[in-house]
Amino acid sequence: MTFTEEIIRLSTMPEGQRFDRKSARIRPDSLTRHVIAFANAAGGRLAIGIEDDGSVTGFRQENAQRIADLERIPVAQCEPSPVVTAHTVPCINVRGDRDVVLVLDVEASAHRVISRRDSGEVYLRESDNSVLLTPDEAHELEREKGQRKAEDSKGQ
Repeated sequence: MTFTEEIIRLSTMPEGQRFDRKSARIRPDSLTRHVIAFANAAGGRLAIGIEDDGSVTGFRQENAQRIADLERIPVAQCEPSPVVTAHTVPCINVRGDRDVVLVLDVEASAHRVISRRDSGEVYLRESDNSVLLTPDEAHELEREKGQRKAEDSKGQ
């Protein structure tokens, strides 16, 4: 697949359980939520630099995040760190400039629940949304992944 074909696919593919598009202006804490949600579900792919409507805006725009900062999110903001592979895809943005789209492939975390390092918040991907779990839902997810036994949560 050529870079152009990959950009067309990323900009036209429907968002859902395993795929989401985000602007390069996304706040890092918002991107953290999506990385955690994908890791706690079946994994998924984030295409950053493509708007929800499919417009390829890339990173050469005002208020775009630095790619290196976004690539550090799994290690800096998640506990434990999920397995995420990052790569850039060259493109021509909507302004006609050479640019890139950042693609993050997030692997499913089979045996550990991933949470936000600073707050302990746990998210899960449900359809095309990254949903904040209640503490009880997070404990249930831990049990499902074998991280917590049912008797461990009694009295909590």
